[in-house]
Amino acid sequence: MFVQQRKELLRARAESSWKKGNSKDENRMEATNGATNEYDADPNEKQFSTFIDALLQESGKSISHQSVLDDMLTVLLAGIDTTAISLQFALYFLAKNPLVQEKALRELQNIFDTAGSTKITPDTLQRMEYLEMIVNETFRMHPPVFFFMKEAGVDTPLVSSDLVVPAGARVIVSPKTMHMDPKLYPDPHVFDPERFSLVNSAKRRPFAFIPFGAGKRACPGRKYAMLSLKTVISKVIWNFRILPDETYEPQLLWGLTMRTANGMRIKLLKR
Repeated sequence: MFVQQRKELLRARAESSWKKGNSKDENRMEATNGATNEYDADPNEKQFSTFIDALLQESGKSISHQSVLDDMLTVLLAGIDTTAISLQFALYFLAKNPLVQEKALRELQNIFDTAGSTKITPDTLQRMEYLEMIVNETFRMHPPVFFFMKEAGVDTPLVSSDLVVPAGARVIVSPKTMHMDPKLYPDPHVFDPERFSLVNSAKRRPFAFIPFGAGKRACPGRKYAMLSLKTVISKVIWNFRILPDETYEPQLLWGLTMRTANGMRIKLLKR
């Protein structure tokens, strides 16, 4: 039903645009009385183009209706699952590192004092630089996806050796393995958000940090994940002190995603 509603809205917008182009005096289409959501809205109003809109606009060319549904399901499930896993690890690391937590709280205090409100907005999210460093350090130690596979399109020489990856070969890349390399990240088992300061990040090669892959096939959900995590974590830090459960130690399950076999336990103390 959702996909059909989007189709009807896109069709109404296209018809509205055609009428405008053929008659400057054409009256604007009236919005349905009692509109309660964007599907009932006036198609003449400026609207943001969504991911599903882009898929539907291509559906008449090469993408089937079922493919649109499958792609949306993949995006929703993959985005929600991996973001939730990253959130639990971020809160766990904050519980274990009270000095990091306090520094993040001071950053939020400065941001909200300047803004005159504790409301989360695109501007305040953009200014949460230290919190973004915390999220990136969480991604480094526990990337959302443990490994991904790439297929070489052409014979590809490796810069670090005389080996050549032949065309058609499938290569498994593990962000976790790379992120724990002490040559790239000294003391890799220590949670240190300062690794992702502008100065320290500039010292590393861009592909030394690939929690979402890289290049043309990189995960398109990186910005969504970052904004979601910064929104939730900032709310938690602002309202609660995050304390560790000293009796708890996560038991990692290694697979396509990194999760725990025994959940995640922390303590929250209201500020």
